[in-house]
Amino acid sequence: MNPGAGLWSQKLHESLQPRKHILVEPNPEVYQDFLKKLLNKPGSKYTLTTKDLKFWDTHKEIVEEYIKPELEASDAGNTRILVTGSLITDPIIPGYGFTSLGKQIVFHFAENSLRRTEYFAFGPAKMLFWLPDREVRSLLPRTVTLQKKLSMSLNKLCNVTQIAGHDEPPGELKKGQDNISRAIYIDLKSVGHKLAVGKKNGFIVPDHRRGKYFDFGEDIFRMTGEHGALSPSQVDNYLLEQREKGKVIPPISCLKYTDLELLEKKFGVLKPAELTADTDEPTTNIAEMEASDEEVEDEEGIENSLLEATKDDVDEAEEISVKRGKKAKKGPKRPQKPELEAMASAIAHREKELGKLKLSMKRVAQLKELIAKYEASLEKKLEGRKKHSATRNLKLSKARLVPYEDIVNKFEAAGATVEVLTSQIEQLVALKRLCRKAGSYGDTTTSKSQTLTFMRYRQRMLDARFQVVNLGVEIYKTECEILKTEDPDKIQELESRLVELETEFETAKGKLTNAIKNKLDVEIDDRISIMSPKPPINWDARPFHPFVIHENEVYPNLPVALLDITPRPLPTDAGTDPVTEYEYYKDIIYPLCASPHQPLPAALEALSPGTSTVMKEVPALFDPAKGGRRNMELLRVRMLTPEVVSALAKGFREWMFKPVGANHPFYYRAKHSIGGFDVQRKALTWTRAIEEVTGEEGEEEEEIEGE
Repeated sequence: MNPGAGLWSQKLHESLQPRKHILVEPNPEVYQDFLKKLLNKPGSKYTLTTKDLKFWDTHKEIVEEYIKPELEASDAGNTRILVTGSLITDPIIPGYGFTSLGKQIVFHFAENSLRRTEYFAFGPAKMLFWLPDREVRSLLPRTVTLQKKLSMSLNKLCNVTQIAGHDEPPGELKKGQDNISRAIYIDLKSVGHKLAVGKKNGFIVPDHRRGKYFDFGEDIFRMTGEHGALSPSQVDNYLLEQREKGKVIPPISCLKYTDLELLEKKFGVLKPAELTADTDEPTTNIAEMEASDEEVEDEEGIENSLLEATKDDVDEAEEISVKRGKKAKKGPKRPQKPELEAMASAIAHREKELGKLKLSMKRVAQLKELIAKYEASLEKKLEGRKKHSATRNLKLSKARLVPYEDIVNKFEAAGATVEVLTSQIEQLVALKRLCRKAGSYGDTTTSKSQTLTFMRYRQRMLDARFQVVNLGVEIYKTECEILKTEDPDKIQELESRLVELETEFETAKGKLTNAIKNKLDVEIDDRISIMSPKPPINWDARPFHPFVIHENEVYPNLPVALLDITPRPLPTDAGTDPVTEYEYYKDIIYPLCASPHQPLPAALEALSPGTSTVMKEVPALFDPAKGGRRNMELLRVRMLTPEVVSALAKGFREWMFKPVGANHPFYYRAKHSIGGFDVQRKALTWTRAIEEVTGEEGEEEEEIEGE
């Protein structure tokens, strides 16, 4: 499909030597000079068709015309067909109900492999597709955070393995929902582990296909072994040591928003010893940190210690302040990285403007004192009042500075009018307040000592969370031991240990701040997914780490990935229709994935009261070999494996107290689709609703006495 210039087709053809090679190129006039070389070769087995792949009928026609005469159907798997091609579009073409046409085609073929239609009418066949790297995130999530309906459905149908991909830095990525990734200490460990697994399986990555971070992953894996882990601070220090040796490193975890290169351009090379230096417990009081900064004796020193900023940066930051203020009455939302950078530049610009007044160091100290007093006064005035919008709080009135006019007047001799100085102070204070409310001022600091203090503080907080994560992982390991042990005495000993661990976990968790506690469950689930015998996401079941494809090897130059999509074998249970079973599977994950971070009991109770009792009838939920847990409160929806979800869907169907209409495999999807429509048409029954959505007749519900 979409062979383009035919390079991939040619290399694959040389390797596999197929009996027939069908090229489906909708734009042959663009690539005819390249494709003619393949088509006109002596004894060429290439066939070109110009049908449009966006239409499903195209695929049926190709099967009827080129494939059907030569093949016979087989449920055991069809190794005589390989479906491959490029689904890369730039810009992205949206699909129907999907964010891109590429995703829609992949999902369409995955479902057809179950229904045995089109290319899969002769049995399940392997697929190899090139996709933009940004689209692979939702098909093959690299963290449990991105485990949603689409990936859970695809995981049920196919085993997805990434063969090659973009050389991206591990750890937390940039903006965008699909770019969320794991904590760097988990991600690097995973890279090293899978490189070792691949080497054991015979997949040795050639040197020119190794990423620039592979060495770090291998080093960390050698240091920790299969089940160990380095703390975030240990990983940060290790990476900084590698940077000292001249290596390019990924973003370190103690810098949340700031780019390390920009930071070092401003302050000089950051050494590991500076982060691990013995210091007092860091403070979050900005004034105290500023007071501890080293004094600079000359005016050039003051200006050189400040970031450069343009007037556009200032205007953008002020616009952001106003926009953020209009949002919520609960206070400004947390700005994203570009906004924080703009505000940081604006703060630096304001401070630099004040520095240009050529004030003495003594007067600069007085000015800082003035700002501190002004902030304290403003906070006091706002205390006890009704909450104003953030816009009002940020657009400060000059009149509020009147009590300090006598102090401001002292600076007139330096060449600034009261109005100019007042305006500078107003804007500086407003921006600093917004940054502090966002919890990010530590990354917008203007001195090295202040920056290091914040980095040490964040490192300590991440290490504290790491210790609690270790307890959560230890609880999982203990549960697995209990479920595998048959000796009653040993079980009793392990259960006592489990109670101690759970108590210790809750105590330690309670000591974390809300900001640090935010990703606690995610890190625990990611660590468990890596070590689980049945990982909930295909990424953690990969037999090797993907090879690197460089951007200049693709036209247009953009990050791409090659996916191997292999249909799973059909269920062998007698009397089970695979398609119907799959529809029930999709129907139950639809409401469950509304809150994939929820514990399973709470998510089931949201379906209908009492649904959580179904868990007792599903043994797979308590089997670690199938992805289960002993304590259901610690099993979140995003951690469910296809086998567990299928067993849960079956248990729900057999539950006598299920909602009326829930026997139908489209019940929850129909309920969601026509919820608003049903309110307007009171007479519309659920059976009728299901008929309208699916075109099928709903099953009659058995009447239960007393229901």
